[in-house]
Amino acid sequence: MGYSDFESTAEAVRQKTKNIIEGVNFSGVQTGYMDLDTRIHGLANGNIVVIGGRPSMGKTAFALNLMENIAVDCKKTALYFSLELSKSMLIERLLRQVARVWCGRTEIPTGATREKLEAASEKIVSSPIIIDDKSEMELDDLVDRIRHYVSEYSVDVIFIDYLQLINAEKMSDSYQEQMAFIMKTLKNIAREIDRPVVVLSQLNRTAEWRADHHPMLADLRGSGCIEDEADTVLLLYRDEYYDCDSEERGIMEVYVAKDNLGYPGKLRLSYEPLYCKLSNMQ
Repeated sequence: MGYSDFESTAEAVRQKTKNIIEGVNFSGVQTGYMDLDTRIHGLANGNIVVIGGRPSMGKTAFALNLMENIAVDCKKTALYFSLELSKSMLIERLLRQVARVWCGRTEIPTGATREKLEAASEKIVSSPIIIDDKSEMELDDLVDRIRHYVSEYSVDVIFIDYLQLINAEKMSDSYQEQMAFIMKTLKNIAREIDRPVVVLSQLNRTAEWRADHHPMLADLRGSGCIEDEADTVLLLYRDEYYDCDSEERGIMEVYVAKDNLGYPGKLRLSYEPLYCKLSNMQ
């Protein structure tokens, strides 16, 4: 085991100061959303980023849009673990999202729709995207797979969809202890591989019972341990989910509830629910 000393600490301080002055302080990947990158300075290497939301609020849509911005637009390698949806379903959503077309499963696309789908397919195929859809994954297996993919494909960012489906069951452990163990393990692997790990997480039902349904940190299912271990927490909210006549239709609100080096606050993204497409507000 190596130990730090005065000289190595001093050198680290000098290097960090030099990086800040020269504008190369950031190490990680940009999200592609300007207001979000301004607040959290992108997805930093070695950090755990938690995306929280109630069911159907758009967690997977948000993660897939991040992956599109990172892998399709910027050609950085993205690894997506889907513990709930199959690879086929994720690819179908990704195609609609990139092409911005709707095509029912019983319809044969023609004309402009077909051309857009074919163009989107070529974009995705030429992008460094890895989707692993093994379900009911054990935590140890997940960690081994992360190490393998990072070693073999120089992965730039990892997505895990979603936290509560990771299996680390121990007969003597409570649910809170299991969540704490999973989060600590993910935190350790993020630091070991020096890559951002984006983890999707369900929120509990507390928000449903409040007059104001906006999510809070305390709504994280498994609560304290998730909040404690995460470097960044993003909570998602769509007012039209609760009110069909909302004036905020077509808007996803992203609440930066925690960020170790950024600053908290809310931002808004344009949301096209038909394609699950998220864009910067004009």
